[in-house]
Amino acid sequence: MKIEQCKWTPERTWETLRSDLKDAENYQLVIVFGSRILLSSTGFYQEIRNKYPKADILMNSTSGEIFDTQVNDDTISLTAICFEKTTFITPGLQFSNYKDSKLAGIEIARNLIIINLQVS
Repeated sequence: MKIEQCKWTPERTWETLRSDLKDAENYQLVIVFGSRILLSSTGFYQEIRNKYPKADILMNSTSGEIFDTQVNDDTISLTAICFEKTTFITPGLQFSNYKDSKLAGIEIARNLIIINLQVS
């Protein structure tokens, strides 16, 4: 597994703290934590999408962003992941089509197709 970790602050904008790959297009999953106001600001999603065009992006709002041993406010923490030997699938659904979260979870489980599963 290879990762890239970035932090956004109002003072320094984006700062890359770790990058295992030269080409950001190889990352498959990007997990982003930040304040709701920052994450909904115009341009943030598109900026992340442009940098990681092939990745599934998961954005989460939080009241404090944890990065390494620090807890920050009004920042964005981003981790991009490249799975080298793992098949990665992200099923999706429209939650409003389901009566409750359990039924939605059952549907997601039905849609998961496990390819090349190996147990060691």
